[in-house]
Amino acid sequence: KLEELMMLHTGNNQLLGVAEHAAKKIVNSKKELEQLKKDLKVDVVSIEALEAVKEAFGPNGIKAIVIDYLLPELENRINNILNKLSDFRIKLETQKSGIGKDVVIEGLFITIINDIGEEMDFDQFSGGEKVKISMAINEALAEISHIGFRFLDETIVALDNDSIQNFLVAMNEILQKVEQV
Repeated sequence: KLEELMMLHTGNNQLLGVAEHAAKKIVNSKKELEQLKKDLKVDVVSIEALEAVKEAFGPNGIKAIVIDYLLPELENRINNILNKLSDFRIKLETQKSGIGKDVVIEGLFITIINDIGEEMDFDQFSGGEKVKISMAINEALAEISHIGFRFLDETIVALDNDSIQNFLVAMNEILQKVEQV
C-alpha cells in the first residue's frame, strides 16, 4: 500500500511539476502576447503613416496640388510674355480625350490659339512664331523657377523686323528682372 502511495505521490509530483511548468509558460506567453499587441499597435500606426505618405505623394496628393496651382500661373506668365510678342495665346491642360469614348490621357498639353481663336498645333506655326512661343514658355519657366540669369543663342534669327522690335521690348523687361543675360 505504501509503495502504491509512493508511486502515486511521485506521479502527482511529476504532474505538479508539469503543471507548474505549464503555469510559468502561460505567464510568459501572456507577457509575450502583451508585447506582441503593443508591437502590433506600433505597426498599425506605422502602416497608417505610410499610407498617408503614399497618398500625399500619389497622383492626387502634393503633385496634383502643385500642378493645380502652378499651371494657371505658368499659363498666365506665358501669355503675358506672348502678349508683347504676338497675337496668339496658349492654353495648358493636364488631360485630353483619347481615341476611345471614355479614354482620358494624362500629361502636359499645350494648345496654341491664334488671333482669331482657332486652336492650332505648334507644328502649324512659322519658324518666327515658334521662336516667340518657345521664348515665352522658357521665360515663364525661368521666372517661376527664380533663375537669376538667361542664356539666349541666336534667338532672333527667325524673326522679322517688327517681331525683333517686340522681342527687344520683352528683353528689356527681362533685363529689369535678372542679373545677367
